[in-house]
Amino acid sequence: MSKRVPKLQFTDEELKAPKVKKAADKADKAVKKLEKAEKKIPKKIFHEDVDKTKPSSELTSEVKKAPVNV
Repeated sequence: MSKRVPKLQFTDEELKAPKVKKAADKADKAVKKLEKAEKKIPKKIFHEDVDKTKPSSELTSEVKKAPVNV
């Protein structure tokens, strides 16, 4: 079930029409695609040394460059 409430809501009788059903299905698919894309957006991570937020990609590249204590 999607988190968003669709702007258009159809009755069962309206959904019997092939054009309306096709449009409603297409809209549902677009909402699911949007939610999936929103989940992939990186969250900002707090970096204590600098006292500002950094995108996760910058943080991971810095971790890869850090010396390793063996």
